[in-house]
Formats: sequence, structure tokens, C-alpha cells
Amino acid sequence: MLSLAAVGLAAGAVYAQEQTSFASLDTDANGELSFEEITVAWPQLTQEEFSAADLDVSGGLSGDEVATMQGAAATPAPEEAPTDPAAPPTTAPEDVAPPVDEVPSESL
Repeated sequence: MLSLAAVGLAAGAVYAQEQTSFASLDTDANGELSFEEITVAWPQLTQEEFSAADLDVSGGLSGDEVATMQGAAATPAPEEAPTDPAAPPTTAPEDVAPPVDEVPSESL
């Protein structure tokens, strides 16, 4: 049985209080979860997120589509590579004055 508990969605982490099965949410037993059915467990799910997960555009989410959505939501966003604090900046901030040795002599 497909478990839908503890799913983090793109809109934010949303955690079910109790284990919720696909079958218990599929109240019409058609094998897919409608937007209304799935939002019982995840009220913060948006229609846009639901539609993006509905890969076959059937108007409902199959067990595979829910699993795919869960996997995508559980994958953390890539972080920028850490920078070496000793490395020189790649761009100079525009509001920072240049070092004294780089100021033209006529301005001194």
C-alpha cells in the first residue's frame, strides 16, 4: 500500500499527523486522487502543483504520479557552491570605495 505520510511539498513542508494511505484518500475508489481528495491530507497543495504532478493530464493523480511528486518534493534544492572566504571577489561591489592604492593620484 502506498503511504503518503510525511511528504514535503514544493510550497513548503507539510506533514500528515497520521499515516494516510492512498486508498483512504481515494474516496471514489477510481484509482486516482482528485485535487479535493489529496488536499484532505495536504491542504497547502496548490492547483498549480497538482496539475504539474498530473503527468497524463487525466485530472487525477495515480499512485505513480503521487510517488513522483513525493520524490521531487523530498529532493533538496541544489545549493550554491561554498565560496572560499580568502578568495578575491569575482565582482566588485559598486558602493565600496576602491583601495587607496587604486585611487588616481589626482583625486588625492
